[in-house]
Amino acid sequence: MDGLYSPFEDLSDTITDNSLNIPRLYAGQLFGLELKSFANQREYRKALNQAAKYGKHLGVLEIWLVLFIEAVDDKNRQRFEADYTDSQTGVIVHPVFVQTGKDLTV
Repeated sequence: MDGLYSPFEDLSDTITDNSLNIPRLYAGQLFGLELKSFANQREYRKALNQAAKYGKHLGVLEIWLVLFIEAVDDKNRQRFEADYTDSQTGVIVHPVFVQTGKDLTV
C-alpha cells in the first residue's frame, strides 16, 4: 500500500472546523472538487466553465463538479452528468448530481 495511510493513522488534523485537507486524505494526490447548487441550465453551463478554470488553477487534468439539486429524474441525470472537456483549459469536468429531496422514481 505505497503512499496510503494506515487505517489506524491519526487523521485528526485532516478535517477541522475551518478546512478539509483533501491532499492528506488521498495520500498526497490532489483532486479537484467544485460544489454548487443547481439553479438552471444557464447557471449549469457557467458552473462547468468555473470548475474547468478552477481545475486549471489547481493544476489538475480533471475535476468533479458536485451539484446539489432538490430532485432529478433519470433523463436529466443522464443529460447533465455527461463529462465536459473545456476547450480553453483542456480540463475534463465530471458533473455529478447530489439529490437533496425525494426520489422521483417512487
